[in-house]
Amino acid sequence: MSDDDRSLSNQGLQEPPETSETVPEDKAIPRTGLNEELAAQMLGRAFAHYSAVVNGGGTEMSDTFIYKGEPYRYLEAAFDTQAKVMEYLMETFTKEVAEEIMDIHSFEEIEGKLAQPDEDFSERYIWEDAAAIKILNPNGNTYVTFEVPVESGEKDTEIFEISLSYAEGWKINGLMPVSPSSNEEKTEDSTHRDFSLTDKETAVYQVFSEDPTEVHLKGMSPVSIAKIYVQALIDNRKDLVYELYTDRRNYIRWTKEEQESFPPDKKETILETYKGIEKGEFIQKDDIHGFISFDNGGEGKMGFQMVKDEDGYWSVGFMPVQ
Repeated sequence: MSDDDRSLSNQGLQEPPETSETVPEDKAIPRTGLNEELAAQMLGRAFAHYSAVVNGGGTEMSDTFIYKGEPYRYLEAAFDTQAKVMEYLMETFTKEVAEEIMDIHSFEEIEGKLAQPDEDFSERYIWEDAAAIKILNPNGNTYVTFEVPVESGEKDTEIFEISLSYAEGWKINGLMPVSPSSNEEKTEDSTHRDFSLTDKETAVYQVFSEDPTEVHLKGMSPVSIAKIYVQALIDNRKDLVYELYTDRRNYIRWTKEEQESFPPDKKETILETYKGIEKGEFIQKDDIHGFISFDNGGEGKMGFQMVKDEDGYWSVGFMPVQ
């Protein structure tokens, strides 16, 4: 597992590649047929679908209008209902991820048509040219390591590990953040502001750090638990980080011993990734699933995954931001 993707993600979207429609449907790939070439095709096609949806459904943008004090636009006719968008997203993403995309990107049905905030998205990662370099299948959960070309920056490529799930064909099983084009103009200072806990969170964190048991987190909101998780990452307290992960069966991705072997993340990377989480909104999807929707400025809308344990505590999902 790559260092960046155990706890962090720098991922975004690319404009839909011209070759995306020539990629075979995921449902044509049997469970035993997944290989590096097909995984790379899937990734390019999935991000083309994601990008098309969050960029209005196509190349012709409709006129904007004001809705609840904010500029909105209607999606193209092929995506004029939530059902149509969901069907399209589920060609390449699992149902759960498609639902999170709908929640995070503020789609609204207005006067019988689907609309979204008037904001365009672009990205410096060239997803359609990604290469799959390793496929792992631990405990039935498939993870693919991709090497993705970078259009601009210090590196020519970056490594990402992305979860896949088999549901009537192979599907991407992770929420990928996207970046508004306007964010490219923001200064570096605006994406690296200080992170801090409230007085109550600080007191809980101090007790929790001395005795890493979740009983000390009782009564804390999901957003506060997420902030405590971020602080534990900053302090490189791997014991605290692991205790904050869910212990619900079938959701555990690695052991506490494996956690201890992971190299620490850089503080500036942590702060950049989780910037804005204190202003996030917790969205509960069902009895045990939820996520914190937040905007970190650099990557745009993101989702921090939470799972309710069998004892009733909300805990952090493994790989909370993918």
